[in-house]
Amino acid sequence: MKFSRSFTKILLIVLFTFGVGTGVKASHYAAVDLYLDYIGAGPNQLKYQVTLVVFKACEPGSINLNTNETVCWASSCTGGRSNAFSRSLPTVQGPDTLDQLCDTFSAFNACRQTNSIYPAFIRRIYSDTISVPIACSDWVFYWSNNARNTGINNLVGPGGLSIYIEAGMNNAAKWNNSSPRFIIDPIPYLCQNQPAFFLNGPLDPNNDSMVTINSNPYDVTTLSCAGSGLAITNYTAGYSLANPISSSTGYSVSANTGTAAFTPTTQGKFVVAFRCSEYDRVTGTELGYIMRDVQLSVLNCNAPPPDIDSIPQNLQNATYVTSTSGNYLIACPGVPFSFSVDGQSNSFTNSLFMTSNNLTVAPGSVFGVVGQGTANPTGTFSWTPTGADVGDYTIIITVKDSTCTNNQPILLANYFVLYIKVLPGVDAGPDGRICKLDGSPWQFNVTGPTNVPYYWTSLSGGAPVGLSNDAIQNPTAYPPYNFTYVVGTNAISSNCKSRDTVSVYIDTSNSIDAIPGDAVLCRPGYLQLSALGIGNPPLINMPCGTQNTLPPCAVEEVVEVRSQYTGGTLQSTNVQTAFPGYRTSRIQFLLTQNDLYAYGVRSGTLKGLAFDVNTPTSTTYNNFTISLKCTDRKSLSATTGSFEQGTSLVYTAPGPVAVSLGWNQFTFDTPYNWDSTKSLIVEICYSNASVGTAAWVNAVNTNSTQMAISWANQGAQNICSNPAISLGTVYYAARPNIRFNYCKAPFDDFDYTWKPGTFLSDSTAANPLAYIAQDTRFYVHTIGGNGCKVMDSVLVKIPVHTYDVWPKDTSFCSGESFKMIASGDFAKVEWFEDNTLSVANPVFMTPSTLTCTNCADPIGTPMVSTNYYAVMTDQYGCSDTMVVKAVVKQMPVVNIINRDTTIKYGQSIQLLVSGAYLYSWQPMSSLTNPNIVNPVASPTEPTKYIVYGVAENGCRSMDSVMVNIDYRDNLFVPSAFTPNGDGTNDVFRVTNVTFQRLMEFRVFNRWGQEIYSTNDPRKGWDGTWKGVPQDMGAYQYLIRVAYPDGYVETYKGNVTLVR
Repeated sequence: MKFSRSFTKILLIVLFTFGVGTGVKASHYAAVDLYLDYIGAGPNQLKYQVTLVVFKACEPGSINLNTNETVCWASSCTGGRSNAFSRSLPTVQGPDTLDQLCDTFSAFNACRQTNSIYPAFIRRIYSDTISVPIACSDWVFYWSNNARNTGINNLVGPGGLSIYIEAGMNNAAKWNNSSPRFIIDPIPYLCQNQPAFFLNGPLDPNNDSMVTINSNPYDVTTLSCAGSGLAITNYTAGYSLANPISSSTGYSVSANTGTAAFTPTTQGKFVVAFRCSEYDRVTGTELGYIMRDVQLSVLNCNAPPPDIDSIPQNLQNATYVTSTSGNYLIACPGVPFSFSVDGQSNSFTNSLFMTSNNLTVAPGSVFGVVGQGTANPTGTFSWTPTGADVGDYTIIITVKDSTCTNNQPILLANYFVLYIKVLPGVDAGPDGRICKLDGSPWQFNVTGPTNVPYYWTSLSGGAPVGLSNDAIQNPTAYPPYNFTYVVGTNAISSNCKSRDTVSVYIDTSNSIDAIPGDAVLCRPGYLQLSALGIGNPPLINMPCGTQNTLPPCAVEEVVEVRSQYTGGTLQSTNVQTAFPGYRTSRIQFLLTQNDLYAYGVRSGTLKGLAFDVNTPTSTTYNNFTISLKCTDRKSLSATTGSFEQGTSLVYTAPGPVAVSLGWNQFTFDTPYNWDSTKSLIVEICYSNASVGTAAWVNAVNTNSTQMAISWANQGAQNICSNPAISLGTVYYAARPNIRFNYCKAPFDDFDYTWKPGTFLSDSTAANPLAYIAQDTRFYVHTIGGNGCKVMDSVLVKIPVHTYDVWPKDTSFCSGESFKMIASGDFAKVEWFEDNTLSVANPVFMTPSTLTCTNCADPIGTPMVSTNYYAVMTDQYGCSDTMVVKAVVKQMPVVNIINRDTTIKYGQSIQLLVSGAYLYSWQPMSSLTNPNIVNPVASPTEPTKYIVYGVAENGCRSMDSVMVNIDYRDNLFVPSAFTPNGDGTNDVFRVTNVTFQRLMEFRVFNRWGQEIYSTNDPRKGWDGTWKGVPQDMGAYQYLIRVAYPDGYVETYKGNVTLVR
């Protein structure tokens, strides 16, 4: 190819000037990676393939890479770095020459032609197998070398710094774990002021969860296995861990994809570092980590790379999530999904090519390109992940402008990086059972995506009832009634199983009846109580320990005990196995009381157990024994005492044990009782002549350390007989899935407890006698065969009455009436009478002397002394009787001796009465004394005299007499008078006037002249008129007289004056 001389000259100056060092020879390491792969055959063979990858920049002054490199490893379990192990790793690949040049220029790169202006790298891969003697949580594998490149811009004194990396391994948590690794070669040449992405491509072969972070590069304290890594924090001014490359847009590292994003502003060489840690997806335990140390080169070039989509296009059957912590795509097992990305050249004449790492990170996926080699290619990724593919994946689609021209010797590339989470669907786990009283809440065991938000609702979408937290994956539930929950997450595609239902029900298979139910005693007294348990009674709680003779067993139970922690999910493993490959081993499994009970084991006698083998081994196990022990322990970790001591031998194999596919059954020589309140230790011991291989079994993860393995491969002794030969103990938060054969214990009697028990004949009897003095509620409870506390109650009421009657006792006179009032909270009242006056033995009769018999306020009119009874009854039918004694007193016979009479006006009459003790006469005004037997009455008008006689008993009666008045007295009007002064008949007047009133007295002469008048009855006419004696003769008179009763009488006539 012909090149433009002007461009070649410029490019030569740029690249060559950039590549020249200070003249001091240095390693010029461009990058270093270190990772491990487990290649052993079981937990007794901790064997790994250690791989070191070293990259060197081909620059003037750099030295060649070594053909061998030494890697060291150490742990606290083996004495630390002062007792480190080492191995010289040979080159297994390389030296390889790598560059980012177009094919036309690659042949002329700096690694192939001395003093070439085209940058390139040499890569050597060193690898060998190593073994570690013991499982430990902090194994560290490390490598270092001296003299970094002196031309590094961002570190102070780089020529005096060494390069150091390490990889960590926690094989105590998982002995067959392999470390993560970065799969994209670190050979970057970047353009100044152009947005850049540095791709690491983290990958974990075990599909553990990974987190990649920005890290300081490391120096080393000494170039030996005793040396320790030392973080470099002394950056050149203007550079830091937060921005180690002076980026104008900041420097960020995606925790998910490990991709660094930045825009470099300064030419030169810069060191950056990364750390990727891996975690167990179930327990969250850190299993290991790796480091990467990279030298980035920023060139004075400004040709823009091709464009590529930043988000997936045409997404089908998956969910793209945008997040401040990094975007990602969610897919589900069994659901095919796809997306596409478009590339676009900045020149329509250039050719773009798309590639993907899909086959490396996601086997089974397909990546196809339409328009490959054009200016606008479109790549399509499609995949149907399986259940085994649950995990995290970083898909990188690279678009490269491979059009080589004089102006473009370096391949310009851009990247689409997509972090894919294949999440399991939501499985709510088994339905739950709770006890209504004093029960524990149900612990859900929802399996599904981890570290994503969950929601819980009712079936109708309403608020869940009785839930401890409606926004976490596995809350607890204690609903007050049977309830069905919906659990789901919006973090996965709607094409996935994003929700599930699960019910929690109240176990009602047992109940209790308290007899007689609610009752009423009308008076304090005794009551027979009774309790009746309903459903199966509890089992006899068998004491833990061996059982020499097996009791009769009607039905042998077979129960598979998994783990509530993972909802019973099984995993295939040769780690948590009862049949490891060690020469001799002691293995203990802890089965918690909660797991045993949750999966159906009850108090009884264990007859045998079985392990579920999915991959047998040809190894046979000699001296194979099984021992059991009840325990209160919740964990088998070293901090809680490691192995449980004092187990009871229940099985001794008669010969070598061969492991077969499926359930491997062991029937105990000596049955073992379990009392349902303890956890259970299962111990396996065996001793072979040589090391073998492990069998794979189905196992379950647990929420605490529930398995411990101690082993030895040397000698010929049995580790259970001589624990001192152990090479170590490994602990696991997991255990094999175990199936038990057992006989349930016989039924026991219901045990009853009554409260309050103070006035009971026996508070633990089924039928106690109770003395009840006041309102009391008795509670009785028992534990049923379902293990639930059940309770019922009896309310015994003693009514407290506030009844009363008024008056209490009374007396009154015969013929009188009186009112009685019954008061209180009675429901009804009935009145009775008894005139026998016997309160002790009354004769209740329907009253005839009351106005009503069932009202509260009757009026009584007894003729004789009578007892009245008010029978008041409450709403319960309880009655109280109140008595009123009514004493009837006899009336006096009052008799006035006088009979009705008439007297002349102005006359008096003496009255006389008999028959009483005291008297009172009325009206009193015309009597001389109203309170005596014989008062004198002087009425001026007709008067009825009433006398009240009061007897000595206080009763009174009366009599009366009528005294009339005769007002018509005889008046005399003379017919002549002689006014001659002889003192006889000298005056004309009305005589006999007494009580009458003279209203008019007039005298007229013959001519009708009034010659005299008066109204004074004491006066009269003396025969004169105006002082002149009148002649003899006849004169006329008019006289009018009024009587007290109002009657007026008129007298007319002539009177003769005689001289």
